[in-house]
Amino acid sequence: MGEWFPSRMTGRPVFANIGMESVTILTEEKTDIFFMTKDRAVRINELVQKQGIQIGDNKLDVWMVIDSTPGVFGRTISDLDEYAKNLAKYVGRKIGGRKIVVWFSGGKDSTATLVVLLKLLEYINFHIEVFYIHVPYLDGERNIRFAEEAAKKLSVDLHIESMPRDVMLDLLRERGLPFRGYRWCTYHSKIKVMRGIKKRLRADYEVSSERVFESVKRLKSLREYAKQEMFISGSQFKPTYLLTILDVADICRRNDVIHPDYLLGCSRVSCSLCPYRTILEADMTSSDVEDPGTIDITIREEYRRWYRATSYDDFIHYRLWRFSPSIAPIILLLKKALEGSQYQYMKMDVVRNMVSWMWMNDIEAPYIPIRAVIEIIRHIRNFQVAIANLNLRIKDISG
Repeated sequence: MGEWFPSRMTGRPVFANIGMESVTILTEEKTDIFFMTKDRAVRINELVQKQGIQIGDNKLDVWMVIDSTPGVFGRTISDLDEYAKNLAKYVGRKIGGRKIVVWFSGGKDSTATLVVLLKLLEYINFHIEVFYIHVPYLDGERNIRFAEEAAKKLSVDLHIESMPRDVMLDLLRERGLPFRGYRWCTYHSKIKVMRGIKKRLRADYEVSSERVFESVKRLKSLREYAKQEMFISGSQFKPTYLLTILDVADICRRNDVIHPDYLLGCSRVSCSLCPYRTILEADMTSSDVEDPGTIDITIREEYRRWYRATSYDDFIHYRLWRFSPSIAPIILLLKKALEGSQYQYMKMDVVRNMVSWMWMNDIEAPYIPIRAVIEIIRHIRNFQVAIANLNLRIKDISG
């Protein structure tokens, strides 16, 4: 998603960003980009030329690989009660007495949003219905188990729904597993199901857990919300869209509702077979599926139809189904070249520790009022900015 994770704060800012099979390390002095092979992440600064990563006659856009989003380092919430009280002033007249549906995945953002809504209920009377949307075949039990455990800790009734399994199976047979740039599962297995639930409940609002600093796409789409200091547009209610990653981590930690994947070094909580997982994450989660036999057949068939430019062993070993048929061979070439190189590298355990650092350690950071965050958002124009309030930018990473 491109968000910067504060890590190993030893008197100076250090940030880690997880992109497309990459981890970028940013300090005040330099920027290093590492690309993941299978069991290590290799520094590739030397391969970057004119905003591209050169692999033989092929080139990957470096910004597609890094996938970074401008962010801020700090907290906007000094006291959750105070935040809820102020939020109530903005939305109280609109949501009072209304029915609101909440989409809860168990990820950090939906978990923090649910906690904020429960606190908001102390100041406004409204009704919430909380749903977990399960994706047949592509997800397993670990996410459902955590969602149920978190809901129990928060004293929330959780409803679990999903699209028909036979429809999902037909889609898998027709399209293969989702890959980066073609995540067809989002619409069919989530959005359509959510629309049906909202219509059935006759809900007045649905809660979105999107945050402005998660991705460039969300920064651009939520900028107008920020400029107008609004939290509701139409039937969309976004109570936490201005929070920083440290705000979200604090809320989850204080309520003891941290998904175990974050502690293992995953940057995201998503389906076990989500193509936006890195190889590090996919190796940890891909075995957690409800029907391994069907997935194995699907992978074999899509290899036969679209990926025969690579060997089947490599296709499986590097989980190349996460990439489009046109990009997968280039990714494979880069991985093979790096495995035989003498470039500097990090072991995967180092990457895991950097990403999980903020979940297990207290990080001192400045308090930034919401209005100051809005001003920062207003003035972001250059997406090479990494941490706007520290004026940290992605520096020249070539050579």
